[in-house]
Amino acid sequence: MIRHLLILIFVAAACGCGKLGVHRVYDGPSLPLTEVAVVKDSAGVHVMLVDGDLIGGKESEIADQYHLLPGSHRIEVFYSASAIFQGSWESLNLITFRHDFQAGHEYRFASKRESLGDGRARLRLELHDVTEGRKVADPSYGPGPPTFKPGQTGATIVGQASDGYYDDATGQTVYLVYDTPAVRNFLERNSGRDRFEKGWDPEISKAVRYGETRGYGGGFFQFLDVPPGKYIVVYANPQDILAAPVEVKPGQRLSSGLVVSSPLYGKSYAERHPPKR
Repeated sequence: MIRHLLILIFVAAACGCGKLGVHRVYDGPSLPLTEVAVVKDSAGVHVMLVDGDLIGGKESEIADQYHLLPGSHRIEVFYSASAIFQGSWESLNLITFRHDFQAGHEYRFASKRESLGDGRARLRLELHDVTEGRKVADPSYGPGPPTFKPGQTGATIVGQASDGYYDDATGQTVYLVYDTPAVRNFLERNSGRDRFEKGWDPEISKAVRYGETRGYGGGFFQFLDVPPGKYIVVYANPQDILAAPVEVKPGQRLSSGLVVSSPLYGKSYAERHPPKR
């Protein structure tokens, strides 16, 4: 079963998180609470990204509440529940929520642990509007609408990076690199996240990487304002460097439906070792 169903693993360490303050997720002067939406960490659920920007972290790096401008936002959260369950349970990847947040409202997360047998467990998360006293969102697993920058002249590339079984790019870095013989040679000869992120010469890395983004909602990603050219989208998990070529043509505004699920050459670890059904 693919990882974005939030299969949890048991680890021994406790989180030890406490009240750590406010993070304003907007520019400019501080606004009164009547003009912002307040999202609070709760029950071991911690905000990590808002609209694709990394704003939180694990343990001491996190705040405990986040002030957002009203409107539609995409939020990724991380789960660590030593305060609720015996020991500590950590989510294997981030969980995505989408909601049209209202000014003057407070939001929190609710959670429920479900046993799957064989020592596995699944966590059901919900986003609640505390001000109205109701659930307003379940986790979102999908690409969402494409995003375009103001004045954008290039294309938006939308796709999904997932091996189909064990791993997807939710909360992880996805790269857009130029499609050159040197890049293809590197991707053919190497495998795994460690080799991809550390194997490049620094100057070569700057030359071949056009940009990077973070996956969300089941491994979906978007690259904005990409000029015409030939590229390769790359997601490196611990076992493989998954990659897929994509071309942006002059005048093209949107490239959607790209699937990054296998290495350019050969089969992925998931394809070689599929889970038992």
